Amino acid sequence: MSTVKDVTIESICTCGGFNSFRNYCRQENLVMLSEVTDAHFEAYSNLRGVGNMKIEIVKEQLDRYRAGE
Repeated sequence: MSTVKDVTIESICTCGGFNSFRNYCRQENLVMLSEVTDAHFEAYSNLRGVGNMKIEIVKEQLDRYRAGE
């Protein structure tokens, strides 16, 4: 089983609804789930077209992997 440290963002955010988050992570050179911090969510939330609902969806997806689901 993979640990949080070796799970890539690309592998867990695969559906189309995560395109903007994947693009943000690429621009910030974030590859692994363990690299994403609250500061990244704050910066991502300031992008055009990213609202509270999108942030919550992304956080829930990442939290599921962090919890080992």
